[in-house]
Amino acid sequence: MQQIADLITLPEIKTVIYLKQALEPGAEALQTDLVFTQEVNRAFQAIFASLAEEKGKGFFIEGGYGSGKSHFLACLYLYLKSQTTPPVPNLPKVKGPWLVIPISLLDYGNEFRLQEIVLETINNDLESCFHKGLLPPNFMAELERLLETNEEALNQLAKQLNISKKELFTFKYWPHLHQLFQKLNLPYRPVLDREVLLKQLKQILKEEDYKGAILLVDELSEFLKSKPTIPAFQEDIRFLQFLGEAAQDIPLWIIAALQERLETTGDIPQDAFAKIKDRYPVRLLFAGAHIEEIVSERLVKKRLQAKAYLEELYEYFKQTFNYLPFDWEQWFKLYPVHPLTIQLLHELRGLFSQHRGAIDFVYSRLKGDTKRHIPSLLNAPPSTLLSPTLIFDHFSDRLRETLETNPYYEKVYGLYKQLIPGLFPDPETQKVALSLIKLLILLAVSPIKHYPTVKELTLAILHPFTDLDPILNFRFIHDILNQLIQKGAYLRHEPGKEFLEDKFYLDLEEDTQFIIRARFRQLKQAILPGDERIYQFNYQHAVSSPIPFKELSKTGKIDVNIIWQNTRR
Repeated sequence: MQQIADLITLPEIKTVIYLKQALEPGAEALQTDLVFTQEVNRAFQAIFASLAEEKGKGFFIEGGYGSGKSHFLACLYLYLKSQTTPPVPNLPKVKGPWLVIPISLLDYGNEFRLQEIVLETINNDLESCFHKGLLPPNFMAELERLLETNEEALNQLAKQLNISKKELFTFKYWPHLHQLFQKLNLPYRPVLDREVLLKQLKQILKEEDYKGAILLVDELSEFLKSKPTIPAFQEDIRFLQFLGEAAQDIPLWIIAALQERLETTGDIPQDAFAKIKDRYPVRLLFAGAHIEEIVSERLVKKRLQAKAYLEELYEYFKQTFNYLPFDWEQWFKLYPVHPLTIQLLHELRGLFSQHRGAIDFVYSRLKGDTKRHIPSLLNAPPSTLLSPTLIFDHFSDRLRETLETNPYYEKVYGLYKQLIPGLFPDPETQKVALSLIKLLILLAVSPIKHYPTVKELTLAILHPFTDLDPILNFRFIHDILNQLIQKGAYLRHEPGKEFLEDKFYLDLEEDTQFIIRARFRQLKQAILPGDERIYQFNYQHAVSSPIPFKELSKTGKIDVNIIWQNTRR
């Protein structure tokens, strides 16, 4: 085998999927592409169990960008809308129909209130499906009658919103009409309470013999985090709480996708948070194991001849390092992805963005992307793995732009990128040394504290220098780290019982030893041959007897006659 491409193939896939794609023609292909991992199966089972009970409930689906949350929501929409059953074992039987309402918060700016978005979307779906709306009968007709003497104000508002006067009297523009009543200081104020609106939803569902409504909300955490003020954020949190409290009565199911825990999105009032925990009791996590299954079942396909060769390669690595932190099954399932890469991807999901997630990282690094200047790994030798250090390269812009991680990129990476070529003449050693720095930076910015040993760092890099003796590969990494710590900065060392247990990690505090060494090098470079200033400086501090260098230096050269071995000299 000459290259990785001889062992695997990469099917054509979409690495980024949005919930709204479920509404497009040919959306059924999303169901074909969905990988039914254990976590996906658990999510379907939990949701269908709740639907079978016919009691509304809230669900939070948590996972980093690219973990498949939007894909799952899109497929869930298609299954529920068509009243078909996903191929999941032990799935409870359910009977609809339901009003299934997808809401992608990516389509809304932070100036929109969550209440406006949700209620307007529900109203639009009701009008589309049943030609009925959330507004009480004759509500808008009554508003129009109350405002008939204020035609100039109505025309001005319609012009400001770039709509017709007739469009003003629709659900979408109700908030603007409410503000107009206040502005005109009219003696009557129409009230449109959200409880009344949800009662209207319940009534319509009952009339149409529907089992309930299901809200599928994508990108909730990012929407909440974008709120410009604390009051705006807390208002949306209160509405989320309100929906949860109304869920059982309607019934209403709220299934919302988040990049992180809700409590980390902002300052949530304690009472609201306690109630949300009660109303949204199910938390479904799309984590590292889920990504592993997607990689093995969807992203990478092994060729027929691959297994025998990969068995040999696995044994080669095992003999070269005398130990591997993963077994044969995991190696074969994930090849050519290093298993530790998946673990670190899950830890560092905060680095991901809407267009660069875990799946995009794996797929684009293997396949290559000329537009983003990403070389393909398919042409590399079979022993080359998609290692954890490539996470640094892929998300370097995020590391540089994020306030918390920028010092690691600018100070640490910037320093060693310049320093390493002068420390190691061999290009291969330079590459490994820089890979170690990248790995140490990733471990330092991880939310989980790491103090990796020489053994752990060697097995993460998994670069075989020799197959003569396994210990030499670990010793080589140890020697590189020692060189870096002697000549560089920010790198700390904690000795272990043996060199394999020595710990190396980063610390951003100023390294005084490095500053002294750097200053010494500058001074040394400034001194030319024959320059006596260095001696003059030292003479000023040499005041002890028996030789008074300080005094002698002031007089310059003098001739002295002495008797030595009976001879005047």
